[in-house]
Amino acid sequence: MSAVNVHKDIDRIWNDYGLRKMTTRRFLRRLAVAGFFMWSGIFLAAAQSGAAPVAEGAPKIRSGATVRQSKGAVWKAIDVAPSSVIFQLAPEAGSNEMRTVKITSNIEQPIELSSPQVSNPFFRAVIVTVRPGREFDLQVTPVAPLPAGNVQGFITIKTSSTNLPVIEITALAIVQPLVTATPSQMCLPAGALTVPAQYTIAIQNNSTQAMRVVGASVSPATVRHRVIETQSNRVFHVILTFPAGFQLSGDQPAVLNVKTTLKDMPVLKVPIFQPCLK
Repeated sequence: MSAVNVHKDIDRIWNDYGLRKMTTRRFLRRLAVAGFFMWSGIFLAAAQSGAAPVAEGAPKIRSGATVRQSKGAVWKAIDVAPSSVIFQLAPEAGSNEMRTVKITSNIEQPIELSSPQVSNPFFRAVIVTVRPGREFDLQVTPVAPLPAGNVQGFITIKTSSTNLPVIEITALAIVQPLVTATPSQMCLPAGALTVPAQYTIAIQNNSTQAMRVVGASVSPATVRHRVIETQSNRVFHVILTFPAGFQLSGDQPAVLNVKTTLKDMPVLKVPIFQPCLK
């Protein structure tokens, strides 16, 4: 094709598509849009075919090659798992629950372990040999009766290895109270009450024994109260009614006293603050 013919073809395209009447800015805008759709089509076709454009300089992976990902574990001379044990106990739970800690030696020389030392008498720890010099089980049990709340102890074991001469393990027992009040304390708005106010406190029996609420009292006595048994021997609601104008004097809270038939929890006290403690 001669240069004259090429020039005529270009001139015809400009005339057919109205490019001669188009401003430079409009022409560049159309050119950019056309380029966008062209490259979008190329990438879409590549994605549908499973191929993806590769940036220049990126490492090339041979077709059919297997890509492997390696995950390494941190080497430990003596592995202790878990490093802590937790017990969630009912109020009158015995010593039948047990947690096991695996102690595994990864060194060549066999190791020896001393008898475990426990900082809290509410826990007992015993070592059982699984593979002499290599693998041991530390069996931890709580010693009843445990007090309500969180009971913590530390177990220390000496080893013959210089890599880890002492093993330390934490034991925690979360013991539910015999009886709980929800909320455990009440808060009244600051200042004298403008209208009577009514509040409800739920009393929950968590023990294995049947329980009855045999009485309740509130100081000061201007607060009226009544007890409703919503679940036999287990759940009770105490409804308190504070009169209009009620206001506590001084920093001393009012107290709700709930009397029960449980020998270990004869009275449950719920403080009432006005206003709430910060």
